[in-house]
Amino acid sequence: MRVALAEKDRRIEALENAARNTPDHSADLAKLRNDLDGRNARVTELEALLAEQKAAASAMPEGIQRLASFETGAWKSGKTKLGTDGSDHTDDLKVISGIGPQMEELLNSFGIISWEQLAALDEAGVATVDGALTDFPGRITRDKWVEQGQAIMAAGHKPVPKDRTPELEAQIKEKNKKIAELEGMVPAEAKHVVAWQSGAWKSGKTKLGTDGSDHTDDLKVISGIGPQMEELLNSFGIISWEQLAALDEAGVATVDGALTDFPGRITRDEWVEQGQAIMKAGHKPVERAPKKRAPAKKKSPSWQKGKTKLGTPGAGHSDDLKVINGIGPKMEGVLNSFGIQAWEQLAALKKNEVVAVNEALDFFPGRIERDDWVNQAKGLCKRFPDTKKRPTRKTFLNNSDDQDPFN
Repeated sequence: MRVALAEKDRRIEALENAARNTPDHSADLAKLRNDLDGRNARVTELEALLAEQKAAASAMPEGIQRLASFETGAWKSGKTKLGTDGSDHTDDLKVISGIGPQMEELLNSFGIISWEQLAALDEAGVATVDGALTDFPGRITRDKWVEQGQAIMAAGHKPVPKDRTPELEAQIKEKNKKIAELEGMVPAEAKHVVAWQSGAWKSGKTKLGTDGSDHTDDLKVISGIGPQMEELLNSFGIISWEQLAALDEAGVATVDGALTDFPGRITRDEWVEQGQAIMKAGHKPVERAPKKRAPAKKKSPSWQKGKTKLGTPGAGHSDDLKVINGIGPKMEGVLNSFGIQAWEQLAALKKNEVVAVNEALDFFPGRIERDDWVNQAKGLCKRFPDTKKRPTRKTFLNNSDDQDPFN
């Protein structure tokens, strides 16, 4: 027990010596307390300033607040798979021209989900995103996604008409005013022509890639377009007269290629010209003038084949010419030598051809007229129309009393 008490005394003595040798830090402690009080006062001052700024910001229009949020980067949240800035919210990217459902889905898969992310892309960011769109190279620049996103930001995080930026609004208003003034001076018919030529009727694209229309017309007023054809054209997205009137050579080829069951119809029936006539008439149907057609070529008789040596029509069959009064075996031989071998050839002789044959028969001038070969041949053709069942001289009574050896 005495040993324990002695140990305690030694411990107390050691602590007393340590206490006597410890420096006095009261002054340092007081200084630290003053510094802390100063910092707390600064924090209170900053908090008051922040509250004041928040109050001022909440009083600003929503559009300004949105723009400020965009510029300060308050919307940022993490990174996308491409390494560009992520977003704390989602927007409908399809309001941006050039981004459809599939493209939006692809961008979302990278982590691009808001307008701010596109609006904030710098040159390097554009190159990164463009490199990821392997099937759509250059789309982000060509369709100006960044500029469209920035226009949305400038409008207070609200979609703006595609291809229109705030910088152009003043100019557009001025031009609209000028248009209104001019329209008051232009006849109604001319207004439609101007609207057509300026393309004011255009809206999107058809399934064929041609210009779409903002209204529908009755295509059946165009000659060559019936109910079924109109329905087919409508299925492609062709619904107005302007669309047909505006087709150029390439457009005609495109539409004609789609009308697989009616090749050439669009050109043959002059749909483009009819559409243009409607436009020039003030968007009113016009009566189509009958199309002049080339006179149909007269078909050669079925018996005719080639020409004789005398230039008269040849024949594809042979008859017994001796059935005709005034033609005997020798005369028939002479006629056959010229290529005249059928009744139809004699029946079809014209005056000038009769002269030509007469001249060839130089030993028998006038025989054709004198014996009336032409009318005899016509009568025989009418009486015996079947060329395979015609009589010969032996089976047909020849009433000629001519004693000429050529008869």
